[in-house]
Amino acid sequence: MLERDVVSWNAMLVAYIHSGDLRRALAIFDAMRERNVTSWNFIVTACAQHDDLLQACQIFDRMPLRNVVSWNAIVAAYAESGELPRAKFLFDLSPEANVFSWTILITCYGENQELDWARTMFLRMPCRNIVSWNAILTAYASIGDMDQATRCLDAMPERDLVSWNATISGFVQIGRFLDAKALFERFPATDIVSWNAILTAEAEARDTAAAKELFDDLPKADIVSWHILIAAFAQNGDLDSSRTLFSRMCKWTIFSWNVMVAAYGQNGQIEQSEITFRKMDGRDLVSWNAMVAAYAQNGYFDHAERFFDLMPRRDVVSWNSMVSGLINLGEIDVARERFFDQMPQKNVVSWNMMISAYSGDDRNDEALALFRAMDVSPDRVTFAVALEICANLSDVEQGKEIHRRITEGGRGFESHPQIETALLNMYAQCGDISLTSSIFEELSRRDLTAWNAMIHGYARIGELGSMLEVFFRMLLEGIGPNFASLVSIVSACSHGGMFDEGFAFFRGILKDFGVNLVIDHYICMIDLLGRSGQIDRAQELVLDMPYEADGVAWRALLSSCIVQGDEERAQRAAGLISAVDPRHPTTYILLANVYATAFV
Repeated sequence: MLERDVVSWNAMLVAYIHSGDLRRALAIFDAMRERNVTSWNFIVTACAQHDDLLQACQIFDRMPLRNVVSWNAIVAAYAESGELPRAKFLFDLSPEANVFSWTILITCYGENQELDWARTMFLRMPCRNIVSWNAILTAYASIGDMDQATRCLDAMPERDLVSWNATISGFVQIGRFLDAKALFERFPATDIVSWNAILTAEAEARDTAAAKELFDDLPKADIVSWHILIAAFAQNGDLDSSRTLFSRMCKWTIFSWNVMVAAYGQNGQIEQSEITFRKMDGRDLVSWNAMVAAYAQNGYFDHAERFFDLMPRRDVVSWNSMVSGLINLGEIDVARERFFDQMPQKNVVSWNMMISAYSGDDRNDEALALFRAMDVSPDRVTFAVALEICANLSDVEQGKEIHRRITEGGRGFESHPQIETALLNMYAQCGDISLTSSIFEELSRRDLTAWNAMIHGYARIGELGSMLEVFFRMLLEGIGPNFASLVSIVSACSHGGMFDEGFAFFRGILKDFGVNLVIDHYICMIDLLGRSGQIDRAQELVLDMPYEADGVAWRALLSSCIVQGDEERAQRAAGLISAVDPRHPTTYILLANVYATAFV
């Protein structure tokens, strides 16, 4: 047999690498009598692809000769493993870099949401191609900074399907479905990824009729399209349509079955989840996780735990389902002790669930302590919850520290609508109207939530003139109020002694603004009437409003009676509070005031 040359050896090496057999690829590499730089590059890349970073580095260090591909391979190995500082160090050491070298780092910085670094690298590039443009565009889209992403799209010298699809998917990700559809209609050419992104937009908007119409118009639906529509119907509670679609599929994959297991679980049909799970020819980790989640989400925690114990292997999703299940049952401490603290590995979702659980249970100090203890990088959900906690505690100093972390983190979170709104609410709740106003004026897009934060901020500190100015400015910009806007205004008018204005707003809520009156509006009005000395009318409103008076309504009346010195009515209201809401701590304080007044 003729002696093999280096080309033949490289061909064998590539064959084993492509088959996923790293052990044999290494054996071939070690057996080679002659190697060229291509051989070394192949094996370094293979080790990196198999997450054997140590071996990739050791082989790279032994290389007698390196070229730009060698340096790109080792930089990519570290970057894709999340070791970005080391990747950047090696990039800076490389004697030459091409467009691909720069793009590797931009892509990985983007995937790790380190936007400052991604932007810096992009701006420093000596030359760019469409791949590098797509890398920075995708980085912006991944954190929801769609203003920057669209500016990037418009600035590109040329665009391809990746450019358009990344932008459309970015809009879908942050719930800007109309913008996604508008961009899709501008699209000069589309592929199945584009269609599926818009199908996802319709599904996320819970418009199953539009999603079905779009699905029927698809030039050629793929299996992902089918799964999106099946899940969309399930999310809307239409399991019959989900079942029909599932039965019409030409081919089922394990993922198709998993979608149906999850669909039944989301709609409380545990028995059907079990039947579907048992019918599966093969199951993967996702199948088991879907079944555990189905039990946990629906309160069958004993069953969830039994399945959890039977699982051939578990991942962080399995553990998170158990934590979530207990939190939903109100067993926050059990969730913490038995599962969260025992998790072999936590991801940001694990931390977010536990922090949110404490915050939702009004255990804000514990929530903040857990936030400080995080051993993974917070995401925008974490920061939004942490800012909400600071708002609940009126802890502006801690809120400013979190704000600083967001802006200095280099991940672009400060421009995400969720964070902008959380910052506005935090500063407004803490009474720092100067910073609230500054952030508000810098917003590129102001939605109703942002306007409400400003209205509430001024209401909280009693600047009623500024509050009304913001309200009317909002109306001039074509944004109508909702119940929260009007609750803030009527309440502020009540506390600020602007009784006529508050009454006028109350009367105009339905007539002028088309907002349905809710019990909160009536409670604000009861308080306003009481503060203005109209106790008879306040009592009439408690008795005649179209809602059954709860403890809050009666406490509003009781407070007014105490202020106005109406002891008889105060004692009657106190008796009713004792019946409807005996456990609320404020009840006892007010009752003590009543009886103290009565016996003076």
